[in-house]
Amino acid sequence: MPFQLASDRHNICPACEKPVYFAEQVRIDAPYRRNPQSPIKYSSQYLHKNCFRCFECNTKLKLGQHSARNNSLCCSNCYARKFGPHGFRGGVTGGLMGISLAANKIKNSTRRFSRKVLEKASGKSLSGSADIEETSLNLKTLEPGNAVVNTISVPTAPIDNEMLSPSIDMAEDKTVRVKKKAGITASKLSSSAAKECSVYTSNISVQPGGTALLIIDPQNDFHPGGSLAVENADEDAARIKALIEKELTNLSEIYVTLDSHMKYHIAHPNFWVTPGTENSAKPEHPSHFTVIKSEDIENKTWVARRKEHRLWAYDYVKALEEQGRFELTIWPPHCLLGTKGHCVEDGILDALDAWEEASGKSVHYILKGTNSKTEHYSAIKAEVVVPEDEETTGVNRALVDKLRLHDRILICGQALSHCVNYTTRDLVSEWGDKPMSALVILQDASSPVAGFQKDGEKFISDMKDKGLAVAESTNEKLCDLEESMESS
Repeated sequence: MPFQLASDRHNICPACEKPVYFAEQVRIDAPYRRNPQSPIKYSSQYLHKNCFRCFECNTKLKLGQHSARNNSLCCSNCYARKFGPHGFRGGVTGGLMGISLAANKIKNSTRRFSRKVLEKASGKSLSGSADIEETSLNLKTLEPGNAVVNTISVPTAPIDNEMLSPSIDMAEDKTVRVKKKAGITASKLSSSAAKECSVYTSNISVQPGGTALLIIDPQNDFHPGGSLAVENADEDAARIKALIEKELTNLSEIYVTLDSHMKYHIAHPNFWVTPGTENSAKPEHPSHFTVIKSEDIENKTWVARRKEHRLWAYDYVKALEEQGRFELTIWPPHCLLGTKGHCVEDGILDALDAWEEASGKSVHYILKGTNSKTEHYSAIKAEVVVPEDEETTGVNRALVDKLRLHDRILICGQALSHCVNYTTRDLVSEWGDKPMSALVILQDASSPVAGFQKDGEKFISDMKDKGLAVAESTNEKLCDLEESMESS
């Protein structure tokens, strides 16, 4: 039987009748028709995200916020109106009416609360809707140093008006609701910069400004004796250690990324087998550094060991080829969780410990590569986002926003051709309007994987063209923000 693409089998969007690819798909629990009156031409569980809409009002839906009936989808409101109870004898579904009544009760209560908040914030009595509307539009900030919580004034740390103003939201009825938080602004609550980007919650806020050090994957498996050793990695580590010890009090924050895998991973041999050997006690796996192309899967040279991953495996390899960054390379299993290879190199670890002791802060450790279905060279995002795991494989917004707080980022680690390369490229794409010269690559503290030296050279050349600084780790100006960094 000839190989069939995913789109040739069942991944056809029933809404637009076009193929659904992995990065744009939503999988629902039951086959679906766009309209209940239409024939089931494509009875599929896969839709485009943009096609995942209510057939009644065309509202865009989210998983868990939709209802299904007669192989059609609709939002909760349309479902309740069309199929819900029309009286008080709704049985179990009658609970929807109770929820609706409770929501209205809360809404009315909120309106009363909003009026009290306005009176408290403005210092005057409001007699009618006109007064409320006028006060809602004119009230821009609250008194600095106080936050209104349930109409009680609670002293807090002084906060600028500019920071307080986002704490006020305009409601649908044009009244003002003040968030029930004392001393915390809505902008802080909603910003991903307020979230912890590390696997450890230190409860220590990151202050804007200063010089931060970003060390990419300084782990034992990338050093001599490790399963994927990088030549000169030990020398690089010695220079990173010396830099930390020299600038012990001048580094405001240190971020360390950790490649983190299990044996079963799409870039490890255990994920792939020769067809027919998947159930064998000793299946035939590809050797290390084998490059698997989409045509190899089409010709059944290699297949994913587990059947539930075979469609994804083909789409993944195809996506890598279309992106043009690289092809799928099968690496020796490395940085496996729980092994010595996953740990930080001893010299760098000692320096990090000294910095924590001197600063009273915690190093930010960021895990990457914890999803078996995608590679994660970049610490910013996976090479291919897994739709059901966008939180882990999508853009690490918390990390990006933390890095953007600093005036300068020093970048080093392993390997120059891969993880340092793609982390920096993705960081550049997320850097916004901040000067590119704030990103400094320490080229004497990072080395390429053997055989990929040209990739490392191209990376350095491309980054210089984009305005990034390239320097040596011994440069005396690295933490002197009054001195501009220029490529050496």
